[in-house]
Amino acid sequence: MADQVVYVFEGTSTYITDIGLSIDWVGRYNVWPGLSHAQMAPIASAAGATPYTPELAPKLVKDVLEKIFDPRRLKFTMRDPAGNRATIEIIVRDRLNIIPTAEAVRGAIQAIGSYRVNRIDLVGERWRDIYDWLVLPTDKVTTMDAPRLNQRRRFSGRMEYDSDDGREKIDKFSMQTSVTPPAAPPHYTDAVAVGIDNTSSPRTNDNSPSEPRHYVVKSLWTDALDGAVRSQQSKMPVCENDEDFIISVGELLAAVPSVNSLLYQGENMKFIEKLLSAPIP
Repeated sequence: MADQVVYVFEGTSTYITDIGLSIDWVGRYNVWPGLSHAQMAPIASAAGATPYTPELAPKLVKDVLEKIFDPRRLKFTMRDPAGNRATIEIIVRDRLNIIPTAEAVRGAIQAIGSYRVNRIDLVGERWRDIYDWLVLPTDKVTTMDAPRLNQRRRFSGRMEYDSDDGREKIDKFSMQTSVTPPAAPPHYTDAVAVGIDNTSSPRTNDNSPSEPRHYVVKSLWTDALDGAVRSQQSKMPVCENDEDFIISVGELLAAVPSVNSLLYQGENMKFIEKLLSAPIP
């Protein structure tokens, strides 16, 4: 087994989820060929974590979140001393510090020598099912009364969007619907009214294109032809990055009688290196 750096977010440096939970978390990465643990450990320190050897790393109590949750992380792509492509992924403990963390980790990597970072991407936080973590109406009863969403009929437009890199920009949204002319799906109108800040402004030119944070909503509907209950899913964008706002949109979706599952995907972003104070040429 390859030597690894195990790094821990705990104490005053816990991992902060998109919905505001502060949790202890453990990450790890392999020590690259020809380098020592001591040479690689500063990469974890630059991300605000405490680095350990596998033998000395604290044994944290496994959190129930580990089964349904993946933390956000930065993916660094570079060339090794032999000119081969190499990658490393580092967890970002606080999404309000994505750019400073990218700056610091890139500096730590390039301080090792002979490694040059040429691309940085953000992989957003992911909850495989966040439904049970939200506050639901006490009288909610799951029903199969949702209209069938049409794959070819889409409600789309532009929204004012708060990016996790700190910028406010105009981004596009699109979702399946069941009505003509295309409008918000009737059973999600409350969530759409909150989660999407519609605008007629032209889309912002973006050097680091992103996939906005969103929920994947799974709902049930009854086929009128054979009476069978079927499942369907649709994306619901979330325009603001405030944790209470993200939760409020999720709770509006979860309250819909036909909804029985919610996946949450944090913002994905390509080419973060273009936003750093010293962009890669």
